Amino acid sequence: MIALRPSFGLADVSTFRYSSTFSIRARRWLNGKRQAWRRRRIAAAPQPPFELFSLDSSTVAAELAAQLPPNVIVHLHWVAGFVDHLAFFPGVSGRQLVWTLHDMNPFSGGCHFDNHCARFQDQCGRCPQLGSTSESDLSHEIWCRKKMSFENIGPGGLQLVSPSRWLAEVTRKSSLLGNWPCTTIPNGLDTDVYAPAGMSSARDKLGLPHDARIVLFVADTLDNPRKGMGHLLAAIEHIKSVEGLFLLSVGANPPTIPAGLPSCHIRSVNDDGLLAAIYSAADIFVISSLADNLPNTVLESMSCGTPVVGYSSGGIPELVEPMETGLLAETGDVKALARAIEHILQDRPLREHCSRVSRARILDNHTLEAQARQYLRVYSSLAPSHAVLGP
Repeated sequence: MIALRPSFGLADVSTFRYSSTFSIRARRWLNGKRQAWRRRRIAAAPQPPFELFSLDSSTVAAELAAQLPPNVIVHLHWVAGFVDHLAFFPGVSGRQLVWTLHDMNPFSGGCHFDNHCARFQDQCGRCPQLGSTSESDLSHEIWCRKKMSFENIGPGGLQLVSPSRWLAEVTRKSSLLGNWPCTTIPNGLDTDVYAPAGMSSARDKLGLPHDARIVLFVADTLDNPRKGMGHLLAAIEHIKSVEGLFLLSVGANPPTIPAGLPSCHIRSVNDDGLLAAIYSAADIFVISSLADNLPNTVLESMSCGTPVVGYSSGGIPELVEPMETGLLAETGDVKALARAIEHILQDRPLREHCSRVSRARILDNHTLEAQARQYLRVYSSLAPSHAVLGP
């Protein structure tokens, strides 16, 4: 596996090596100038806050394809800012490509979630995330370059994988990748690490009150509007009367907590064991995302036996079954979200039932072994003389 940045603690992961050859360094310098100009166009746009917007180009250019081992199959994951489309795909022409889609960026003109604009079904342009009214804006330029790059992939040369049925269906509607086969393979996780730790001992470990009703929110950055922290805070305003209500949040850029609400914020956590203890300490986990694929946070919470309350956006309903693993509210309906949170906090038998079912669902469907078996089937179908299926 090759990553752009060092990956600590992961075996068999090498870091991309920038060439010191003068000609390549000169080309990289020119690419960097072009990148900077395009980024200035993004920064100058009056884009409304929603989500990351990524370019299709990279200073890495053709160096990445040259460093790949001579594998029959090349597997891509989240490659925004790493893969330069016009340089990379010609460089891997003739190989079998597998691309796991973690968001909408592979088939969009730059956005990672489209905020329901649906212009990826056409040729992008007039991008609302750039605040643009031009049909030939930066998003359309990126769309055109991606289209040109995908023309280097031969028939049957690309197999798409989506962790959620939702994203697979969205992909089939896209003008760029809609004609390529897309299969659904849900994410898996280490169920020995993400396991129920006992609420009492977890709260002792974290110094949290034993008599509180703890609502947990976890995101990389809490000020990302798509993640919906503001929706959770608005919902909490409706249920302040719940006895012992306590908000536990994890992630960068902590929110402004309403006065009088007991809370604890933990900045970004890179220790899986500690994160499992955080899930185990909570009564419920809330995911109020306005759009999402198959969130790892939901898998982690369920694996720790913590029920989930969330919006029915993206792939979240594929994990959260009402009254079985948690409760759902219509996306954007803050009052319905508040009612769902209050309901499950006040109903201990329901919480205990959802806790048991959540853990069982993860063990049945979302182990790393189950995920690996499904990928092995994909590899074997693409290169049967090279891939070896496990048990």
